[in-house]
Amino acid sequence: MGDGADGETVVVPHTIQSAETARSPITLHAEDPSDVTLQFSIRPGFGQRGGIVGTAVAVLSSPGSSPWQERVPRGGSLTSPIVDLRGRVVGKVAFDFVVVDPWRRPEGLKVRDVPQLWKPLSAGIVGHRGLGMNRAVRELQLGENTIISFSTAGSLGAEFVEFDVQLTKDHKPVLYHDWSVTETGIDIAINQLSLEQFLALKPRTRPSAATTNGSGWNGKRRGSSDVNVFREKVEVEPKKHQHGLKGNSDGSVQGEFAKLEGAFKVGVCVEHAISSCGHSLTNFMYTEATMYDLHLAELNLYVDTILSCVFKHAGERRIIFSSFQPEACRMLRLKQSVYPVLFLTESGTYASADPRCNAMSTAVEFARSTGLDGIVTVADPVVEAPRLIGRARGKGLLVFTYGGLNNVVENVKLQRRFGADAVILDSLVRIRRGLAQENPHTALEASAEKRGVGWEI
Repeated sequence: MGDGADGETVVVPHTIQSAETARSPITLHAEDPSDVTLQFSIRPGFGQRGGIVGTAVAVLSSPGSSPWQERVPRGGSLTSPIVDLRGRVVGKVAFDFVVVDPWRRPEGLKVRDVPQLWKPLSAGIVGHRGLGMNRAVRELQLGENTIISFSTAGSLGAEFVEFDVQLTKDHKPVLYHDWSVTETGIDIAINQLSLEQFLALKPRTRPSAATTNGSGWNGKRRGSSDVNVFREKVEVEPKKHQHGLKGNSDGSVQGEFAKLEGAFKVGVCVEHAISSCGHSLTNFMYTEATMYDLHLAELNLYVDTILSCVFKHAGERRIIFSSFQPEACRMLRLKQSVYPVLFLTESGTYASADPRCNAMSTAVEFARSTGLDGIVTVADPVVEAPRLIGRARGKGLLVFTYGGLNNVVENVKLQRRFGADAVILDSLVRIRRGLAQENPHTALEASAEKRGVGWEI
């Protein structure tokens, strides 16, 4: 039972569940969430005799003042004792809560109100971070999450590209995957860099590259014109935050770091537009960032800032939002209904404290119960048991997959056969060629002819 700020009482019957499965969301509305009181009345189950077993009360007070006020989480975990009629503690009730504010739109921003309906893709190919993520291989590759990588992926047949979005210290959305920048030679947290500092990490020429590799290619890498400036001004984060992730480095053809709005300026035709399929609010990273006091922007601010940029610059492009962070997905759905929202899940390949992240089945249930449009799951469980695709789609959900297994042609063909809506992959050319042998209509030439001359490289 909830008591809102206006005195209205709302009663919500709910069955007690175990800590491992109790993740069914309950949504309450209030003018002032900080003044909401929750009262729990524990009663016997159906068919059992007796009155109230016990009661518990919790107050969702607002957090106190903090030097990181714009980064204080609006939510948390609360535990309240259950007291019986004699005043004895007979148990406890624990719950998590998240405050979702209405989207704070910039003044004067015109927002479309017609939802983008999902249109099936002809080949269902999505470029991972553009033309593919950075890999530790001895071959030339385009740097991930760069404009040149997006453009090239489109020219080679990607119908969407997936990329990652984070906020700088001054709350500007930029394209980058890892929580810290490594291109300077030191680890600097993205949210410790201003936009000006981030964009100053430009590609720089290494004259020795042409002579050492014998190819005549004038190699470029990202870096700072003066790393010492960042050493003095920016907090350096330890490498343990990286989880083996790496930024764009030597061996990659580099474009400049870019703002989110730059992704929407790439010359693509509307029906194959760039999508912000993932904005880097990944579950394990967000939890880790909190654990190590990285002071990420408060989640409402994080989501609102990205929404404002997308609605201002995306135009008629087809956009899909997704995140490993369940509450980010819930916010994206509650704050807007124009663009589809998908829940990213590792489906138990890595253990998480959040049950919603530990299996494809729980991800499907979370997406269904919160009104999301679908899931993006790692390909491993789908390749092992492809009928899982049909079970998710049978609940009205889109099914995208990602991961290293999607770089194998046979795995992509298997998923397409069982109804996967799209696969996110790195080896774009190899997969397109493999699919073209199965269906001539997916040939590169046919795809290029369909798109026309919209792409700029």
